Amino acid sequence: MYELQGKFKNKVIAITGASGYIGSALVTELEKYSAKKLIRVSRKKLKAQGNVEDWNIGLNDLDSWRKIVNESDIIFHLSGNTSIAAAEKNPENSLNAEILPIMNLLNAAKELSKKPRFIYASTATIYGLTQEFPVSEDQVPSPMTCYDTNKLSAEKKLKIARSENLI
Repeated sequence: MYELQGKFKNKVIAITGASGYIGSALVTELEKYSAKKLIRVSRKKLKAQGNVEDWNIGLNDLDSWRKIVNESDIIFHLSGNTSIAAAEKNPENSLNAEILPIMNLLNAAKELSKKPRFIYASTATIYGLTQEFPVSEDQVPSPMTCYDTNKLSAEKKLKIARSENLI
């Protein structure tokens, strides 16, 4: 991440899903750079860490996204359902966990006329069962579960928003 150091300098960076494995590792790594502020967004109460600010807010709420978008230059969105089994058991909850936060992000960005850099954590499983590794983004998606379908839908919504210059 050394070549990215200048990209983070004097930026406010929010990390959703900061209590997860990848989110917590990302926060630890980003602390090494000269960010203006790091914001950990989580539903869980987190143990204090360095000069990191913690926001305990829900991502299915538009007001939460207004706050995140208004404050942030860069948003790493790692939050969401991470269990294919849970998604298959309750597809509606899975859909809400993946799509509603994206819709609220886009609505907040549009309302506030702000375009934060947005990095979304999807999944390689949107490409289905593949024999080719590593999986290339040039492959045609072939989602096999509702979890995969929801992740792909979120990607498509973000791609459309980017083409419309909303983010």
